[in-house]
Amino acid sequence: MKASRTVLAVCGAAALLALAAPPLAAAPATAYGPTAATAALHQRVGSWRGLVDQATQKVRAEGGYFVHAQLVTAFGSAPDGPTTDMSQMTEWTFIYKPDPEDVPQGVKVNDVYIDGELGGELGEVTEGHGWWLGSMEIEGPRLTPADAYERLSQADQNDHAFEFLQLLRSTTPGVGQRYIFSNNPQQGCDRWAVRDDTGEVIDMCEEHPTVER
Repeated sequence: MKASRTVLAVCGAAALLALAAPPLAAAPATAYGPTAATAALHQRVGSWRGLVDQATQKVRAEGGYFVHAQLVTAFGSAPDGPTTDMSQMTEWTFIYKPDPEDVPQGVKVNDVYIDGELGGELGEVTEGHGWWLGSMEIEGPRLTPADAYERLSQADQNDHAFEFLQLLRSTTPGVGQRYIFSNNPQQGCDRWAVRDDTGEVIDMCEEHPTVER
């Protein structure tokens, strides 16, 4: 599975700050598991929303500080290279932070992440390195990756192929929750964003004109 490498590649493409965080604090033991009502929902392994549901459930099942874990970033990649078909974005990494209400004041807790393959299996929950800093809890999302690419198509980008995809909700005022489509940053500026709330399409090279194409 290539999803772990996706984290590094997309972090570079999206220019996120990845700050080191202190070691994971020992969390109190907490029993947690899926309810009967949600168990059937999490069988939708072939759908992107189903994969997100499963990843969230598995992280929360770790208990402790992550019993109400919040998804803050999702990284996707197409293992066969740039594509216009979002079903080919099969390798995903989901990053979670604990709900602040579950962490005692003064306690430092790293994020955790989990790799998953669309139509495949989930990996193990693994301690991260502060990748969520600068991102807020993702709401929804309202759009799926396919929905977001459809907005790009409507903005005359229907033949534009991408290798990486990121979903995040920035703490920067006015940025909002967005999907970021990108390719190898070493090949110049090639990043487009789609707002999850409004569907607005943004050329990120125009949004940040100091970045070379």
